[in-house]
Amino acid sequence: MGRITIFTEDGCEGSLALRSLLFDNSIPFHDISLSEHPERRQDMITLTNDLSTPQIFFNSLHIGGLPHLEEIFALYEKEALVKEHNGPNGGDQKDESSTNSDDGEDVDNEKNEPESTSSQDLSNNPILDRI
Repeated sequence: MGRITIFTEDGCEGSLALRSLLFDNSIPFHDISLSEHPERRQDMITLTNDLSTPQIFFNSLHIGGLPHLEEIFALYEKEALVKEHNGPNGGDQKDESSTNSDDGEDVDNEKNEPESTSSQDLSNNPILDRI
């Protein structure tokens, strides 16, 4: 299992909501309180290029702030509902996302949305050794 590290601040509604979300889902995390350890703020800024709290890491991957984690939870819940609907064998529904074009090639009908740029792998960053 990986490690979740969060940078939080007292009086920050997002930090409070993040802690609640993780507690409510029984997800263990390491909390670096910038209120208790103000010297760690520069580490957070260096790692995230962001001044706002909370900031979330999964191992060396910067997830972003609370909205990014909420997006991940929403996708997870949607996937769980689809699996529940389709049953243990994945269902017998045909995948409508790709069809054959007139020339016989597969065509992807799903929208190609850009990947989020907020997540970045910082595994070679020495600051992570301190958190």
